[in-house]
Amino acid sequence: MHVCSVIKCRHRSRLPEGRQRNKDVSFYRLPSVLKHQGAKTEELSRRRRARWLTNICRDDLLAKEAAQTSTLIHLRVCSDHFVGGKPSALYDRRSPDWAPTLNLGHSNPVVGEMDNLDNFVPRDELPNYGSIQTPSGPAVMEKGQCLTAPMLYMYGQNELTAHHSLHFEHSHHHADNLVRAARPEVMRVDMPVPGMPISESIKKEVRCQTDLTQRQMRLNEEDMMTLRGELYQLRQNAACSLLDELAFQNDDGKVRFYTGLPCFGLLLAFFDFVVPHVARSHRNALTPFSEFVMVLMRLRRNLPLQDLAYRFNVSTATASRLFERWIDTMDIRFSHLIMFPDKDLMDSCIAKEFATALGNHRNLIFVHCIELHVDWPRCWVKRSNRKNPEEVKFLIGLSPCGLIGFVSKVWIGKEAPNDQMGLIKQSGLVDLLHCNDIVLSTPDFDFSQSGLYAAKVTPPDISDGTKRLCAINLSEDSAKRIAGIVRVQTEGVIRSLRQKYQILEGRLQVELVKRRNGRIDSHMDKIVRVCCSLINTCAAKSPQCLAVMHVT
Repeated sequence: MHVCSVIKCRHRSRLPEGRQRNKDVSFYRLPSVLKHQGAKTEELSRRRRARWLTNICRDDLLAKEAAQTSTLIHLRVCSDHFVGGKPSALYDRRSPDWAPTLNLGHSNPVVGEMDNLDNFVPRDELPNYGSIQTPSGPAVMEKGQCLTAPMLYMYGQNELTAHHSLHFEHSHHHADNLVRAARPEVMRVDMPVPGMPISESIKKEVRCQTDLTQRQMRLNEEDMMTLRGELYQLRQNAACSLLDELAFQNDDGKVRFYTGLPCFGLLLAFFDFVVPHVARSHRNALTPFSEFVMVLMRLRRNLPLQDLAYRFNVSTATASRLFERWIDTMDIRFSHLIMFPDKDLMDSCIAKEFATALGNHRNLIFVHCIELHVDWPRCWVKRSNRKNPEEVKFLIGLSPCGLIGFVSKVWIGKEAPNDQMGLIKQSGLVDLLHCNDIVLSTPDFDFSQSGLYAAKVTPPDISDGTKRLCAINLSEDSAKRIAGIVRVQTEGVIRSLRQKYQILEGRLQVELVKRRNGRIDSHMDKIVRVCCSLINTCAAKSPQCLAVMHVT
């Protein structure tokens, strides 16, 4: 059984005698807050709920609502407290039935929404316009009808200035004392219409719904223009600080600083080449271009994940997840960019000293081993027997024209062989070479040592079918000249790789080196391959750069 919650109201949903339903009275719930229909609906429903509780004016209900100790789902208000017998729609804010207003047990109910009370004027406060001759018609109006009556007259040659539509809300209670104007203005002057005579007192009657003076309104307009200018400037500053596509579009210097690529056109070509293969959902906080730039910024400047999270306004976990997702895709899409150019291009870059000293050969490959430092936990370093347990290594192979054609896997600690020949064999480079290809390097991959390491790939052995490296004996003068060329070419590429992508220069996090879930490649393997691929495309005339531009 429902009971009306209004003070001094005795209406119930069932009659005392016979427990029969009371069909003369209807009961309505307290409006709930609608949270799944947009911000405007949620705010309006919240204001309406507060208006109901304010008009009911019960301290216990207000206390429960403020403390959120009860949802008030059992609260009911009967139809006797509404002008029309039932509440109006949520968006009908001008209606007096937007909240209960009748028989509330107190004398200060609020009609409609607060900012629309100007539309309701007590009848006894309206000016006395004297007797007005109205057109013939029914003397009594039914509830809800509209009456068109002359509202304002001007003194003149029997000219009626305006007709105004009034809407009268009737009820058996005090609602008859309220008159609601169909327009926000209480009175309005329109074009003159021939009509009946009026008095001089009506001509001087003027009303305004604001207390502001013209000076105050002018100051408000000036303040508004000033605030608009400040808002525009703040938006411009925010747009400049964002690292989106517009920020890089006309600034190649910013592209080189944050990504290492020479121009925006190549950056956009790489982005279009990768983005269709990256998984996305509606929950992504960043645009695809911002995610791509964030990955390149970490490779280029070795920025910590916490720094990237602050720059792009995401969490550290989100930044880490996005970095791993994009690195996986970039490693697959850029794998074809690590390759040796064709023989004609390589032969054009070989100096005459190679041809005279090395004799008959197929291709030349310069190899070098790069060492990286890792921040291992101290407990791991203490238990290690190696001199430098925090180092990891990988091998790269260069063509004479300076392009990286081979990248090995990353060796961790004891996984790396101690001798130079063992590193080259275990890297898998020999399996990719052909017979009579020559491998050149500095002794022990150390630029400070003089001399030259030279070996030729021999045909596979009959016993095991594997290719072998056979050392080449060169004269002292030839070895010295070739060693200088190899050292300059290799050292230049290594320096460019470390300077352009500083993640290979600083100390690495152990999470990047460890292999997860039994995978063959770690994230460091993928990072090294991606950086080498990007280095190959930095040269404008390199075959890799032309291939990317052609595909995109």
